[in-house]
Amino acid sequence: MSLRLVAFLSLLLTACQVSSPVGTYRSRRPGNGSLVLDSAHKFYLNYTPGNQGLIFNNDTLRRVFATSGTWTAKGRDIFLQSEPVAPLPRFEDSLGMFTNISSFTFVDSAGEPVPVRHIVFYPDKLKPHYGNSLFFFAQDFAATDTLTFFFNGYPPFRYPGDVRYIRADNMQKITLYPEQRPGLFQQHRVKVRGTKVKLGKGWKLIRQFEELKIR
Repeated sequence: MSLRLVAFLSLLLTACQVSSPVGTYRSRRPGNGSLVLDSAHKFYLNYTPGNQGLIFNNDTLRRVFATSGTWTAKGRDIFLQSEPVAPLPRFEDSLGMFTNISSFTFVDSAGEPVPVRHIVFYPDKLKPHYGNSLFFFAQDFAATDTLTFFFNGYPPFRYPGDVRYIRADNMQKITLYPEQRPGLFQQHRVKVRGTKVKLGKGWKLIRQFEELKIR
């Protein structure tokens, strides 16, 4: 058998093999989406919607969420099955007492800043905001006053209400957690095409996952 024929047969065999889909896929569209398929046949999907304007409706369909479970391969496709997970709190509050000024700082579960899009002051004064922190003096804030913070992808946070009113100056670091969706995928078919996966055009919640590229 000639070397040229051996090389041709080797290339043909390689082309016929189905490559492993294991890897990390990230969205190429606005927003931040990732799908991890590991070698133990576990998957982890995280979704953050693209930024909206400073003033926007609190759309529950555009929330940061996560789901995980198992994946199985059938031919060139894989099927995702979400599984129950331990529930996470909506947020956690880390309080630093006896400071010279009061503040709220918002971060996500990875410790990255979560920008505040706008703030509503009681009763209905709305103010666009930049950054993930707000500083103020406790003496200027009465127990009957309220602040409602609005974010991209997370439910609003209200003070006082979500945390108690504190008369003295203090610094509060609020960690916001993604919404868990344990029943999201029920043997959901995902097309694997080379280094890309397609979750389907009909699923509006994660439309930007329609085409992800492995990194």
